[in-house]
Amino acid sequence: MSTRSVHHEWGEGDPPPSWGEALLAEFAGRYACSARDFRDEQLARAAELVSHPTLRQHSSLQRRGRRRSPGGFRRSLDDRSKVIDAVRVRRERRRSGHRVMRGASGSRYGWIGALLSLVLVAQAWAAEGPHHRGPPPSDGPLQVQIGFQLLNLTDVNEKEETIDIEGYIVLRWSDPRLAYDPAEEGLEGFVAGDYARAPARIYQGDFAVKEVFERWRPHVEVMNGHGSRDRYNMAVGVWPDGHVAYADYFAATVETPMDLRRFPFDRQSLQIYLAVLHYQRDEIVLVPDEFMSGASAQDEGIAEWNKLGIEIEEVPHTQISMDGHPEVYSQLVVTIHLERRPGHTLFSIILPLLILVSLTWSVFWMDEESISSRVNVSFVGILSVVAYYFVVLDRAPEIPYLTLMDAFMIATFLALAGSVVINFVADHLNRTDREKLGNRVDRICRWAFPVGYSAGIGLLVVFFLTLA
Repeated sequence: MSTRSVHHEWGEGDPPPSWGEALLAEFAGRYACSARDFRDEQLARAAELVSHPTLRQHSSLQRRGRRRSPGGFRRSLDDRSKVIDAVRVRRERRRSGHRVMRGASGSRYGWIGALLSLVLVAQAWAAEGPHHRGPPPSDGPLQVQIGFQLLNLTDVNEKEETIDIEGYIVLRWSDPRLAYDPAEEGLEGFVAGDYARAPARIYQGDFAVKEVFERWRPHVEVMNGHGSRDRYNMAVGVWPDGHVAYADYFAATVETPMDLRRFPFDRQSLQIYLAVLHYQRDEIVLVPDEFMSGASAQDEGIAEWNKLGIEIEEVPHTQISMDGHPEVYSQLVVTIHLERRPGHTLFSIILPLLILVSLTWSVFWMDEESISSRVNVSFVGILSVVAYYFVVLDRAPEIPYLTLMDAFMIATFLALAGSVVINFVADHLNRTDREKLGNRVDRICRWAFPVGYSAGIGLLVVFFLTLA
């Protein structure tokens, strides 16, 4: 396949072309010629395939509506398959020959294309100026004011130790490179620092912020997030003095450890870690904006939780880089304070268990000789406690400590196991002709078990609620 070069004549008054523009013109001429030859070659192959006699005969038979015998039609299909295979073989041979003929020149054009890409990227980088090259220059680290507003707490998953939240983040910083004349934008009388007036340059929407704004801005991510932070309704405003404000609505799943020792009377302080990616603390410092932070008054929490409020603070975070050196980043810690509403657990699990245990103490009023009935009642209570305990374990994570609910279940299980032991003791006394002693044991257990069980549960509640 032949190629040709396209040369441009430059006049005396024209500026001399850059070597990138000359290379672009040379490459465009070669590519246009090759594309036309390739198109002509494809059209010739299509004409050759259509003009084959077997295919032409089969097409004419279909147009006339004539029917052929199954054997003849099968032979026609076989002939057409052979023609298609032959054309494919010929096409592959031409392509292989074409690659052999262009072996040296093809590699040269590949290098030309790669070099051209580098030239275009460099020219685009130089044309954009310093806006894409990092944060604005300043004396010391750039201070970025950050506000966090919690709008909705949609889920608290104790088993996975995750929370689902919705809110928005507001960032404010100063970039003198983006300053402009307020008179040109209709902001006469603008005073630096007066940000109560709406800026003249506003980029609203995801496309406008990502594709139209195309200036540097800090990218805040949830460091303990489960997956990426989904952003919606992004907006950027630029004031004439270069003050920039950015805001976005987001939804995220956050992994945060929970202290469940007091469950179901627990309070949680769930933390969210926000940081600017790729910039250390000597470059960017996050400054909490108390005015733009808080929780929505309309969101009172989900069904099982009361939202008590949030706190934000900036904390330096140190991590070890891949080369073993410590790196310090500015990190915003958002703490969400929650209090569990124990009503559901009390009425659906604890209260039925208390009633069940109280019913099993009826064995102390049963006849001493009915040992099998007494033991059956106690074992039914034990199995019921085990079933309820599985319900509780299905919600709790695999933690290395006991919770208040675990201690309550264990105490209940021990009380039922003790009633089984008393049943066998009373039966043994009756069999050894000591019925009076057996009856006395039953009478003592009628009040000893309820009092001891209630006292034990009370001590457990006091112990776990007083834990630090």
